[in-house]
Amino acid sequence: RTVHVTVANSRRHNFDRSDSNERQESRLRLVSSQCTRYALAYLNTIIWPLLCVIVDRVTDPRGRLGEPQFFIIILLPYMFFPLQGFLNFIIFIAPKYNAWKHALPDEHFPYILRCALIMGDPP
Repeated sequence: RTVHVTVANSRRHNFDRSDSNERQESRLRLVSSQCTRYALAYLNTIIWPLLCVIVDRVTDPRGRLGEPQFFIIILLPYMFFPLQGFLNFIIFIAPKYNAWKHALPDEHFPYILRCALIMGDPP
């Protein structure tokens, strides 16, 4: 009888451990996904000024400023650089928004966004 109880306890303990490992792996996937999004948001703000510098070095855009493709390339860094804060905000609020969306699947976007911003964790 003691062997049976010991084996049963061992199986229960190993099952709890595997459940814990699955939760840790799930959490690790969420964190790595959020980290990748932050890196892409940062890369988005760097790539456009870099492209502008490369175009400036390779071509002579000074004499061709009236052409639309050069105007757009010059305009892109001014559009995307300030967006980094907004993109960081979206990435930061996304896990809480998804948790609220999961808790309240029938609610609309503005209500869930307000809950994610103002209230704490979902019920």
